[in-house]
Amino acid sequence: MSEGRVADGCPGESSSSAVVSSRTLVGFDEASSLCSTGHTPNIITGMFLRILETHFAEADRIENPELRDNIFNAQPNDTTEGLVYTGILIDPIYRWNSQNFTTRPAIYVKRNDVETERLGINDGLTVGIGKNDDGTYKDDEGEYHVRGMRGSHTLFCIGRNGGEAEVLGSEVFSELQGFTPVLRRDLKLKRLEVMQAAEVSQLQEHGQHFVAPVVVTWYTFTKWRLRPIAPKLKTLSIGLTASV
Repeated sequence: MSEGRVADGCPGESSSSAVVSSRTLVGFDEASSLCSTGHTPNIITGMFLRILETHFAEADRIENPELRDNIFNAQPNDTTEGLVYTGILIDPIYRWNSQNFTTRPAIYVKRNDVETERLGINDGLTVGIGKNDDGTYKDDEGEYHVRGMRGSHTLFCIGRNGGEAEVLGSEVFSELQGFTPVLRRDLKLKRLEVMQAAEVSQLQEHGQHFVAPVVVTWYTFTKWRLRPIAPKLKTLSIGLTASV
């Protein structure tokens, strides 16, 4: 039986479950869903989406004056032909639709490859029940394992011309770079770095649009415990029985 992965810094069963607001502008809670979900790739994609949506939700948070007219608004799905949306578009890459950013800038978040690495023999196996603070033995038993998990995300900043893409890419780069130390702590990551603001280039399918990619790398641990759900088989008796 495998128990759920738990991120570092999460409260234990005996800890208070009261919600404590973080000091970031994003407003993550200390007792967040990371304590039960762990850092799966889709969860980290959601983190970047939420950070960007929060940043572009109010004009006062946007540094460059040229972008302050592009306020993010979560809009319902609508198939009405000819309907023109306003405000910046922020979506995961699998929602790519070129018709959605013909009249406005956009940011698409793409998850890149995720790799794991061994941190010890047999994935850092530790066996035993251990002791509590008072010296008594814990009731929990099983095998504890840990592996390193390394990944990255690319944030494609799309503009209707090269200048708009450049400004949007710089805004995203600056926002993430400035809050990296706080985000690393609140998101319970071991490493979070804004690695690259790539050059501006034309979209191949849409020559009138340009893109400025921003690459962010991250690193964390994935931990789990294997707990037996039945007593181990101690002996195995093999013999012959006479048939009647």
